[in-house]
Amino acid sequence: MKFTKLLNRLIVIIFGVYVSFAVGAPKVAVPALAYEEQVTGYFTEATLEYSAHSDSKREGGERSSTKTRDLEYTAVTSYDTKFTRGNLRKFVSDIKGQLIRSDAFDVIEGKSAAEAKTSQAQFAILERIKAGDFEGADYVLFGTISSIDIQNQINQIAGTSKSSVALEMQLVVDFSLINTQTNAVIAAFSAIGEGSDVKLVGVGVSAKPSSARVIRAVSKALAEDVLLNIEDVI
Repeated sequence: MKFTKLLNRLIVIIFGVYVSFAVGAPKVAVPALAYEEQVTGYFTEATLEYSAHSDSKREGGERSSTKTRDLEYTAVTSYDTKFTRGNLRKFVSDIKGQLIRSDAFDVIEGKSAAEAKTSQAQFAILERIKAGDFEGADYVLFGTISSIDIQNQINQIAGTSKSSVALEMQLVVDFSLINTQTNAVIAAFSAIGEGSDVKLVGVGVSAKPSSARVIRAVSKALAEDVLLNIEDVI
């Protein structure tokens, strides 16, 4: 009897392992981060139109013609708000790396926004899914940059002639995890990446913080935060 129960339990365990391997890890595509810049102010739109026409008349039995060229310049100034949209691939590689290293996800490489044919492609994520830009992916992790804060600070070190020069950066990204079969957003969250680099300067010594180190730290911190937010969702 005990042997039968043990055998049944072993069969259940083996079957569960087989099913997990058969199903495989969820396949996730991570497109470049989208951003939008807003500029408000006075904008001037100018148009330049060129036209040509000819007139003819008869004098003393002879016909003469006159050609006239007109150039018209029009300028309209208005107070308006304009938007510039784009995408940033710089911070995506570490996110993909974190997903791969977790062994919980497979990463699918989709088409870039530049390859997509939809208008304002970096924001039209549902259109891109429908167009097959992420073929083979179960989910798309779509991120939009909501805030970038960069600060430079110089502080005098008390009791010395030296100062510290610091470069600090904070990046906030709003993410949506989208099911490619239903277009449903199954998770939405904000992730933060932070990084800094500090150099000491003094008399006769000049140095500046490394922007590359700061970006690298921000990218890694952002990727870790993203993984924490989605590893329990799928």
